[in-house]
Amino acid sequence: MIEQGQPVTEIPESTLREHSYDIKGASADLEALRDELEGVVDEHNENDHNIDAAAAPSVREFIDITRRTAARPGLWHWLTVSKFPDFVYHRWPNADDEEKFLDGGTDIYSNAIHQLWWGAELTRDGDDYTVTKQMFGQGRLANDVLDSWSSRYEPAAKIHTKILLGESSDTVQKKSRDIRNKLSVYKLDLMTDEEIGEFMERIVEQS
Repeated sequence: MIEQGQPVTEIPESTLREHSYDIKGASADLEALRDELEGVVDEHNENDHNIDAAAAPSVREFIDITRRTAARPGLWHWLTVSKFPDFVYHRWPNADDEEKFLDGGTDIYSNAIHQLWWGAELTRDGDDYTVTKQMFGQGRLANDVLDSWSSRYEPAAKIHTKILLGESSDTVQKKSRDIRNKLSVYKLDLMTDEEIGEFMERIVEQS
């Protein structure tokens, strides 16, 4: 039995197995990822948002799954609770345990490993993670891009990042809110990348 107030890391392995199930089509090199994440932890202080920029490409590379599989919240719960809790605590020492360990699903900016995978997936260009690192390197920007429903559409996530790169946190927050509000009535997959870019740029200029 798990007593109230026990750290997440002390959940017995037998309890995890009881509530686990196989996910077909999931392929991952978790030992290689562990080595990468330990290196990231060694190089960064606790609660440093630059951890995300350093770790996200490796999370996506070593957890090679489809987006359909990535939509399964149980996968991310298992990874944060059972496989990489030390990494999560280092990145989010003061965060809500339930959010960073047990959230996921449609909320991209929540579960600590889930957000890194999806952030990288939506902003990479093949093996090029330049935009991924730029987005996560600017903490407020990563929050607002991944918290926007429009950014579930890959071109929109990349454009959103590029047009607000280097802006202050207050500017990013305000203009991202305007982007979310005005794009909510558009079906982005019916627009070309150029049209999305021009539309977002107009929103930013007018806000």
